[in-house]
Amino acid sequence: MTIGLIILGVVAVAVFFGAAERFFRRIGIPNWSAFLLVLALVAGAVVPEITAGGFSMNLGGFAVPAVIAVICAFMIGWDGELFRGGIAVLAAASVYVATRMLIMPDSAAMTVTASAVGGFLVGAVSYLISGSRLGTAMAATGGTVIGDLAVSVIYRFFIDGSGVSLGTRGAFDSMVIALVFGLLLYEIIGGIRGAYKTDGAFEAGEELFPAKESRDFDEENFEDWFDDGE
Repeated sequence: MTIGLIILGVVAVAVFFGAAERFFRRIGIPNWSAFLLVLALVAGAVVPEITAGGFSMNLGGFAVPAVIAVICAFMIGWDGELFRGGIAVLAAASVYVATRMLIMPDSAAMTVTASAVGGFLVGAVSYLISGSRLGTAMAATGGTVIGDLAVSVIYRFFIDGSGVSLGTRGAFDSMVIALVFGLLLYEIIGGIRGAYKTDGAFEAGEELFPAKESRDFDEENFEDWFDDGE
């Protein structure tokens, strides 16, 4: 959980001082809302786990990411981008489960390794399949949540008979790494495509699959869009 908290701390500072304002504006999230989401993840991670019998849940590793995934889905709306995002969620969940089965977090070192490897792979898959900022965020959070639920069920019934534990075993770190890495991939590859475009089909930071263009307007383009025909 330490890795995830460190990364979120850096993101929180960037959001608070406005360094990431342009990025979140292009997604369609006000800077203050992004800051609150980051604080919710941090708060959910540090509060005590909810336990009841053989069930336990870390809010920051399971409940808050689930809410973020749902918010992203509503912001996307009912179109092709949501379909791609849904496919990305399932693919990310599958990658998460496969990683956790191959690298079982049965020690502190293995937990860190599984969290890092799983996070990077989930983030990459989320971006490559969804191809948009919101789709990547939805897949990284939702895929980790669904994958973690599946892993807990597998452990409960097929491995050690332990209780259902959600948002633990490094799930929080994996989710944070996946979310940040997936969005960074989007920006980096979008910038490369814009710098080395071959036929003018891509602009820097443009969606891989054009959808809802208004989400990508910056302030200058927004003013030009409503200019009196000039």
